[in-house]
Amino acid sequence: MKKKRKVNKKKLISRVFLLVILIVIIIFIKNIFTKKEVPKYDVSVFVKGENIIETLSHAPYINKDNILYLSIQDIGKIFDKDIYFEEETKKVITTHETKVAAIDVVNNTLELNSANLILNSGVLDYGNNQYMIPISELTKVYNIEVFGTEKSSIIYSLYDEFVTFKTMKKTSLKENTSGFSKTIKKLGKDEELIYIGETEKKGWIKVLSYDGKMGYVKSNKMTDKEYKRTAMGERGKTLKAENIENSIKVTNSLLKAEKLNNFTTRKEAIQKVISEMISKEKYVVNLDLKDVSAEKEKLERFVTELIPRLREIGGTIGITNNNILSSEFLQNHNL
Repeated sequence: MKKKRKVNKKKLISRVFLLVILIVIIIFIKNIFTKKEVPKYDVSVFVKGENIIETLSHAPYINKDNILYLSIQDIGKIFDKDIYFEEETKKVITTHETKVAAIDVVNNTLELNSANLILNSGVLDYGNNQYMIPISELTKVYNIEVFGTEKSSIIYSLYDEFVTFKTMKKTSLKENTSGFSKTIKKLGKDEELIYIGETEKKGWIKVLSYDGKMGYVKSNKMTDKEYKRTAMGERGKTLKAENIENSIKVTNSLLKAEKLNNFTTRKEAIQKVISEMISKEKYVVNLDLKDVSAEKEKLERFVTELIPRLREIGGTIGITNNNILSSEFLQNHNL
């Protein structure tokens, strides 16, 4: 009887052991298939003082001249959600505030509003309409400043103030607000650092070095703040017109499908509107969508590319008889 109990006990232990092993395997497999993959890149990209490298969809590239290249998708995440590649014209179209830019990926040129520029750093073609764009060529488009090294790029908006410090003596950039924490980098005297912000612990400040090292330094070892640039000012406000009585009316005659098919034809249509507004000194445009035959996507592109040109001349827009543009699109563009 005792022998039988021992056998049963051994079987029970074996079964429990196998069950535990099975649970461990299931958890392991589940983690493999559900764990979010975090990209591992050997460079850093800072925007507004934060390293955004883990949010990027494609590996950024920094060339021998320390020029940062980003994919069209990642530029969309950072600067312009409406950026897109137009197959017909082989151009990357992007807008920002008062700027409409078209990057010709074949000829390496940049059309910025009415100016035509040659790119000093060419676009990188990875095939299948996948392109990497040099961010340094878009500083005038997005109103940004870019600082680069071989391993990091720091992007600052001209709309934000830019503040620095200098070290008064040799010191260390620390991982935390403690003198006993890990040293990220040794700092020499008169080394300039970008101010990120104050900390909860008195006597410490958060800073960023120009080679992309983020950490903390003792405030008593730093000079006073130096304001390299104050904030540029208020960004573009809503363009929604309060009154469209005295306006330039844009109707189906200009908004025909063939006139909105690509960037070139849309640019011509937009220029007609802007020229008429200026010549008649009427700075309100009424977009009358009655009987408009253009596709929703093409019309959205037209409005998206019209908005910066209106901002450029201080114009506003009203939209009437709308049964094409979605409320989401209008809301996203403050219309």
